[in-house]
Amino acid sequence: MKGTYIVFSFRAVRDSKADGKGIQILDRAPISYSEYKFAVTMEHVTNDIGYVTEKVFDALEAGAIPIYSGASQIHQLLQKDRFFFMENISDAEATARQVVDILNNRSSYNSMFADMVLKNGVVSDAVMRRFFSWHPAVWPTHGDALRHDILVELAKLCK
Repeated sequence: MKGTYIVFSFRAVRDSKADGKGIQILDRAPISYSEYKFAVTMEHVTNDIGYVTEKVFDALEAGAIPIYSGASQIHQLLQKDRFFFMENISDAEATARQVVDILNNRSSYNSMFADMVLKNGVVSDAVMRRFFSWHPAVWPTHGDALRHDILVELAKLCK
């Protein structure tokens, strides 16, 4: 059972023993987040251009409930009941109250956690096609529509 309540997001650690090849960056955030019930996953800046980094997904992958601040379009990517959203710093107190309420009500936490883990993932197939199909790893299952759209827009700029 997760004992510690909240962790702030972090990304990589250095491992100097990486196959004798010197220092290598390893992604251990999902493993590290797994000890926590919540993870504060804030982008470097809030934005309305859809810039979302991996932080929120790392927390979800680890089973920590994200407390997210960043892109206003995050609700297009993730289902609302999977995370807490702080649109700006003035929402911090209200968000903190929601987290404390969830922590004080074990059945609410268990319900939110179970919904997050047991429902059909945190990212739907439609979201994968729309926002993540630029990467070849998803082409076999979700196509390459976004990559195609990006190339079309780039071609227009080159005219």
